Amino acid sequence: MMPTLFCLLLTVAPVQDAEPTTKPAKVRLHRLERQVLRWMEGKQSRVPKRLAQAYRELEPGVRKDLAVSVHGDSVSWRWRGTFPREAMSMLEYIVSSQEKDYESLLVVRDDELARLRRFVQAYNQLRENHPETRFQYQLVWSDAGQAHFQDLRQILMNETPERVDQFMKSLRGNDSGIGAINLTGEKAALPLTETAATLVITIRPQE
Repeated sequence: MMPTLFCLLLTVAPVQDAEPTTKPAKVRLHRLERQVLRWMEGKQSRVPKRLAQAYRELEPGVRKDLAVSVHGDSVSWRWRGTFPREAMSMLEYIVSSQEKDYESLLVVRDDELARLRRFVQAYNQLRENHPETRFQYQLVWSDAGQAHFQDLRQILMNETPERVDQFMKSLRGNDSGIGAINLTGEKAALPLTETAATLVITIRPQE
C-alpha cells in the first residue's frame, strides 16, 4: 500500500508597519481664511479686492471669531495664546508651540497649533514669492482692564537696528512656529507676568 502524503501550505502575510497612534490634527478653517492663505501662496502681490469685500459682508459675530481680517490693501492674522515671561532672556520665536515656551513671545494653545502650521506654509511662500512685502508684528494684552499694544521693534529696542533688521528679514516658519535668530527683549516693554495675549501679524504688500 502506497503511503499517503499530506502537504501543509502556509500563507505568510507580509509584515506591515503599525499605524501611527496619533494622526495630524485636522485644520478647521473658515472659507475666507482658506482664500487668504491661497492668495498668500500665489503669484499676485496685491490683496485682491474680493477678499476685503467678502470680509465686509460677513456678520460681525463671524468676523470676531476669525483669525484673519482684511482691510483694503492689508491682511492681519491674530494668534491667541500665552506670553511666557521667561522667554525674554532669549527670544527666538515670535509665536510657537509649547515646546519652545522658553524662547517664544507667544505660545499658542494646542488647538491652534494645526492652524498655525497651515499659516506657516503660506507665510514662507509669501516671503519667497514677494520679498518686498512688509510685515508688522504686535503683541497685545490686557492689564487691570487696560489694553496694551507693543510693536516687535519696540520689544527689541535694546538690540542694534542692524540686528533687529536681520531678525525681521530672517523670520521663517517651521513645525514649532515662526522664528529667527536669538535676541533679547526689553522686559519693560512687556507684561510683568505670564498672561493671556494675542500676536497680530499684519501683511502689507508693496508694488
